[in-house]
Amino acid sequence: MLKRKKVVSLLMASALVLSATGCGKEEETNKEQPTATTAPTTAPTTAPTEAPTAAPTEAPATPTPAPTKAPATPTPAPSYEAGKVVDFEDGNFSFVAIKETMANSAAVELSVVDFGGSKALKADAPDTSKVPYIAIDISSLAGDAIESVRSIEMDMGVMGADGKFYAASGNWMVYTGAENTEDKTGTWSVYLDTKNPKRATYTLKDGVSFAAGAKNIIMMTKVTDNAVDGAGNYSTLYLDNIVLKDADGNAIALDTAAAFNAPDGFADEDWSNLVQVKNEVVIDGMASVNGGTWWPAKGMTTDAAYTDGVYVDPATFGPGKIMTVYFSIPDGLDAWQQNLKMVAQWF
Repeated sequence: MLKRKKVVSLLMASALVLSATGCGKEEETNKEQPTATTAPTTAPTTAPTEAPTAAPTEAPATPTPAPTKAPATPTPAPSYEAGKVVDFEDGNFSFVAIKETMANSAAVELSVVDFGGSKALKADAPDTSKVPYIAIDISSLAGDAIESVRSIEMDMGVMGADGKFYAASGNWMVYTGAENTEDKTGTWSVYLDTKNPKRATYTLKDGVSFAAGAKNIIMMTKVTDNAVDGAGNYSTLYLDNIVLKDADGNAIALDTAAAFNAPDGFADEDWSNLVQVKNEVVIDGMASVNGGTWWPAKGMTTDAAYTDGVYVDPATFGPGKIMTVYFSIPDGLDAWQQNLKMVAQWF
């Protein structure tokens, strides 16, 4: 019993010591760190609340217009000075002619029609086995200014008989100088439907010119026509806006009422692939050499020793000499009997 009290007393003494010790430390601390004074605190004031502001709304965006392309401006048609162009608006084409005497000349019908937005000269040549030769009298158109002409311009168009476009081309045949010297080197062509009609130009070569009083002309031909092979028909040729220009590119005044003044030989037959026979003689003994039947019995020979033929003096033949054989076939013969063969043997 006593022991327990001692223990309790001891414990209580220890507690007092500890308590005292703690108080001592607190006082030391208070001395080293003076107590900070604080101002009396007022109750926090609350800022007056404002009505909530609505979120700003953006004005609806103006839609950006789609980019617009400026309307296409059509290329203005070239303008020509009055009196210096053949535009066929008056329907006259008296200065144009067709050469029909070439060995391959095609028949051509000329007329003024609407084409490409204006009047044009139509040259219609249905026979595709031959070639149209369309001649324009340059001398009569230019009059006194003919020698100053250096170039010829015109619109050339084509159109198939079925109303469709087919490419075509041809040649210019130009006759210049006092002797109407021919130049066939010029060409024209219309290959694109988007360029139909197409402006064609022929310029005279250096040292070459038209001559006063020479009846100089130009001729156009149509040589290639895709409508023939492509569609089994043909293309018609159209001419318009003919202009003659001098060396400076200035248009020359034209006499559009002029009549075609054909140069010498224009209407003559074409003998370029033929030879005219002159001073013809008949070979003795060759008349009616047929042995009394339709089958020829003998020929002719220049060898006097050859008896199965009519002898002909060798001097009859020679360079530049032409032999013409005339014959007739009796009526009523079969086709196989009408065949004619000429056989020549030279030794």
